[in-house]
Amino acid sequence: MCALALVGMVIGVAPAAAQVASTETLPPVVAAAAPAASIVFPASVSLDDQQRAYRRGAGASSAVGARVFGLLELQHMTAAQSFQTVVGTSTLVGFGAGADITGISDGLFLRMALSEMSKSGTRTDGGLFPNGITVNVRMVPIDFAVGWRFNHLVSGNTVTPFIGGGALLLRYTETTPSGTSDDNVSSFFFGYEAFGGVDIRVSRVLTVAPEVAFRGVPNAIGKGGVSQSFNETDLGGVAFRITVGARFGGR
Repeated sequence: MCALALVGMVIGVAPAAAQVASTETLPPVVAAAAPAASIVFPASVSLDDQQRAYRRGAGASSAVGARVFGLLELQHMTAAQSFQTVVGTSTLVGFGAGADITGISDGLFLRMALSEMSKSGTRTDGGLFPNGITVNVRMVPIDFAVGWRFNHLVSGNTVTPFIGGGALLLRYTETTPSGTSDDNVSSFFFGYEAFGGVDIRVSRVLTVAPEVAFRGVPNAIGKGGVSQSFNETDLGGVAFRITVGARFGGR
């Protein structure tokens, strides 16, 4: 009986010891596995995804936009003596408007602008002396140009230098109110233009841009009258102008 009781005790203690042993050894296994289970690797990002995000940013910064502006200009005429004799001044005042299409390719832009300059004076007798007959001189230059804006030279792109040049179509008229249609002149001439300036951003939309331009309209005059006497043939000149514009889209 004692032997059976002793065997029973041993058999009863063995499972309990086994349970205790398994309970004590379980935490290290769980602890070792827990860090591995808690590590979560992020999903891989392909090189194409990264480049696509970059391309989206680059495309947004070079989006096509427009700058619509009005302008005031003073043009000192190349044929200074002829204009001084006929209209009493060699500098004409012009008003006009135009538009720049910007962001075509980074700093590239296209321009179309039109202005009008007019002045009343007195006709000459074919030479250097006025004959007392009133004449109205009017010029309408139409500019077609391409240019480049030097973006990001100033932090925030608030001041942007630019240069450009292109073709010029000039309508030139002389009208004599007291004369006949034979006394009037109306002609179109082709020329060229080069310009440069600085676009200053005043607000999110408003910009002001002072600029200097040179216009050349060779062989337009000089075949008679006062311009022939002074041997002046060009209806171009140096123009100082300021444009006030509104920006839409782009940069």
